[in-house]
Amino acid sequence: MIISTIDYSQNIGKADEWHLKDVSLGKLNLIVGRNAVGKTRTINIINALARMISGKIPRLLNGHWDVVFEDNGSPLQYILGIENAKVVEERLNQNGKVLLERNSDQGQYSVEAEEPRKFYPPEDKLTNQVRRDKRELPYLEKLIGWAERYQSFSFSNVRPDYILARGPTPIGHAGPDVTAENLAMAPYLLQEVQNDMETKKRIIKDLAFMGYKVKDVSAIATSIPGLPQEIQLIRVLENGIDFPIEHLALSQGMYRVIASVVAINHLMQEAAEGTVVIDDIGEGLDFERSSKLTKIIFRRAENTGIQLIVTSNDRFLMNAIDIKYWNVFERKGKTVRAFNYKNSKKAFDEFALTGLNNFDFFANRLYTGQ
Repeated sequence: MIISTIDYSQNIGKADEWHLKDVSLGKLNLIVGRNAVGKTRTINIINALARMISGKIPRLLNGHWDVVFEDNGSPLQYILGIENAKVVEERLNQNGKVLLERNSDQGQYSVEAEEPRKFYPPEDKLTNQVRRDKRELPYLEKLIGWAERYQSFSFSNVRPDYILARGPTPIGHAGPDVTAENLAMAPYLLQEVQNDMETKKRIIKDLAFMGYKVKDVSAIATSIPGLPQEIQLIRVLENGIDFPIEHLALSQGMYRVIASVVAINHLMQEAAEGTVVIDDIGEGLDFERSSKLTKIIFRRAENTGIQLIVTSNDRFLMNAIDIKYWNVFERKGKTVRAFNYKNSKKAFDEFALTGLNNFDFFANRLYTGQ
């Protein structure tokens, strides 16, 4: 199940009112727009929804979400309104049928071949947090499954001297703290895949494509005084050099590339399906490596069940990705509107015939609104 469309609003009638409209997503997606238009805010909106449903954040966040998921050709619409950290509206629709609806502390849900059943949930909890049954409410399981498989990470502030310690988890199991949601976890992700020779070969091949020709890249355990458990660090052995480069000696650019390549290969190995979000992809990289990294990630995702959502305003990166995957964000006052192939097909098709660079399409919309 993947996200198909998103509409969102917050603080309606107040000075900080804000709206997001007409975001249309497919399997591969690039969100572009000028600085401060709302790209990262959109990612945070999706993050908040996924983490509330999965229970990763205990407190409900204010806002109104209207999200449609593509569920094997059958759209599943989830509407959620939260004010003052309390649910004021929650509804789930599919094929013209209301499966679940509630207002505040009362509602009803559909059960196959039976009359709808009433329930009275606490106002500060989502329905799936207080009522879960795989047989009676299978549609809620789909929503929960999407949220639990959701992954998001940002390129901002990624550096080799920011090292995280992993909490104790069962042997052979990643645990909730070892995910691609923080690129500082790359050494632990690498530790989990480095004995898989096929994955290891893909990582080395991807690094070579990025311009880093290495014989080996591995995670090594290190003890730090004062920490009860070992931490993992990255070690790289380059071609033609007999001694390895240790984690803290990696340049910021090289670390970002290695961490990203490791994270995406880990995701492609672990996740048969799911939504993966990358904010500010390529930040801190030169234009060539930024473009190549994006090509690797899109190519890897294309052959999996993963939905990929990426944000950037890097012109070279835009030229690397077909505009049919774009959502161009434009802001007028309190409203951010997305222009994409679904709602602006004529403009996209006409531009494809011009022979211009993809960035020119963005620049044309930026300065003319057309």
